[in-house]
Amino acid sequence: MSMFSRWIVLYAALALLIGYCLGCVNMAYILGRIHHIDIREHGSGNAGSTNTLRTLGPKVAAVNLVGDVLKGLVAVWIGSMLIGGDSGAYPELQHQLLGFLAGFGAVLGHNFPFYLGFHGGKGIATTGAVCLWYSLPMSGVILAIFILVVAVSGYVSLGSVVGLILIPVGVAVMPYIVPESAAGYFYHPVEGAHWILVLAALCFTVLGIYRHRENLSRLAKGTENKISFHKQEDA
Repeated sequence: MSMFSRWIVLYAALALLIGYCLGCVNMAYILGRIHHIDIREHGSGNAGSTNTLRTLGPKVAAVNLVGDVLKGLVAVWIGSMLIGGDSGAYPELQHQLLGFLAGFGAVLGHNFPFYLGFHGGKGIATTGAVCLWYSLPMSGVILAIFILVVAVSGYVSLGSVVGLILIPVGVAVMPYIVPESAAGYFYHPVEGAHWILVLAALCFTVLGIYRHRENLSRLAKGTENKISFHKQEDA
């Protein structure tokens, strides 16, 4: 029996498309318009939670964050439910893989929304939602490390990059350190085929680091902005 359903390519394309459409709901841009600004013309110019925090303050940024997480959770839930449980030799693998693909589509939509000229955010909150769906213990550890790095360094970008690197590492070691009963509703170890999910997780890392390339350059030069919980007034 084949590892995947013969329709897996169609399901994969559908998962990516659904995720992309959901990801295009850019909360930073929407909230900016509600407050009569284009968020891309303020602060860092990024249509994401961190720039919303700097430009519109913590209350609006919190709404932004919740919205970005929710669209990621909805995307992975829909993606994981696209295929029947009796298709192929590894139904759980297919559920998880399609969930990852839908989540990746959501991150692509968040980062490159077509109606904003493909100029969106960096997808960290939405990526975090995918981790949350996959495994609560894993996402909790990554979140704790992210918070620690940001608290010590003051750089959200540095915490984000560290968290991104930990995602495929976490997916790789999950079957060996977390019992299935404690891992979460959607996560199930897939013996002999887990490497596929590690590769899927690596896609989030590569995309996220690519989106942070300018931040990494500024970090190297010592010119990166530190986090602030106060609105910055435009000069």
